[in-house]
Amino acid sequence: MKNVINQEDVNQVWGAFWQRQAKSDFTSLFTQRLFLEGYPVFKKYIPKVDNLKVLDVGSGSGRYGLQIARDFPQAEVVLSDIVQSSVDFMKNLVQWSSLSNMKVKQEDIFNFSFPDNHFDLIFCDVVIQHLSRDSDAIREMKRILKPGGLMMVSGVNKYNFHSIYKLLIKLSRKKYLYHFERSYSHSDLKDLVIKNDLLLVSEDGFYPAYGVFRLKYISPFFKFLGKLIDFFLKILVSRFFLSREKKKILQIVKMIISKSNILAW
Repeated sequence: MKNVINQEDVNQVWGAFWQRQAKSDFTSLFTQRLFLEGYPVFKKYIPKVDNLKVLDVGSGSGRYGLQIARDFPQAEVVLSDIVQSSVDFMKNLVQWSSLSNMKVKQEDIFNFSFPDNHFDLIFCDVVIQHLSRDSDAIREMKRILKPGGLMMVSGVNKYNFHSIYKLLIKLSRKKYLYHFERSYSHSDLKDLVIKNDLLLVSEDGFYPAYGVFRLKYISPFFKFLGKLIDFFLKILVSRFFLSREKKKILQIVKMIISKSNILAW
């Protein structure tokens, strides 16, 4: 994929975003629908082993890493982001949580300070879609992942209601809140796997109607419609579309789980 934007521009957008969120209620982070839908999907892949070393890449709020630290108290969790306002936000979150198995570090996804083969689990939720060089980021995460470790990476599904939402924003000549955001098809993700000599070992997804739900800002009707579509699509997937190939059509988030060494991502 070609570099379509300067990464510094993207970082500035997110820096401003987390400055605006500085006084957010931490409790509300864990009651938002996207988190409630997504975290159980991620959690089922996390290995239940002692002394698990976890890196949450591009953590943003830090809520996923914090919940991992809560659910896996023997794990050592590092929350990381390149944006200073995000780092400040997460430091306050860690203090609020009173958990002792977490720390926060400012890190560049293209040039981590960690040594090779360092983490058992690397978690990267909807980050690569905001990167100008997504393949380079995957390669750098692979470097610091232990042999036999897991990498979880999620990205926005191109063939979903969310793409319609972004198109409507563009047609209305408004700026998209997150500025630059790439969407991925199944073949796009496969290409990233092949390009970096990795083996895809599992895929999953959640919240297929998120793009409709986001239109609630236009009309409350879309909030109702989004919930209705999400409800029926879940039934449809669980009862009639049992194969992973068919489930992919309904996913907003495409998740890649990796095993390091000869495997990974």
